[in-house]
Amino acid sequence: MDEEKTLTTSEVADILNIQIKTVNEYCKEGKLEAFKRGNRNYITQASLDEYMKRTRRSLVSFRPNNIKNHKT
Repeated sequence: MDEEKTLTTSEVADILNIQIKTVNEYCKEGKLEAFKRGNRNYITQASLDEYMKRTRRSLVSFRPNNIKNHKT
């Protein structure tokens, strides 16, 4: 049986370029489907993909923090 990839709130925050606190709020509000193990939230890749589809967010629209705009 294939096991689905599970992401931490930190990983999701990095992917979406938002704070971990915001990811936890999204989980609590039901905006991002998650499950708890102990007191930590975990998000499946499928759940993140669905969230991104619903909100029309894509990885293309996010810039890594270390890339700066260059003037030509």
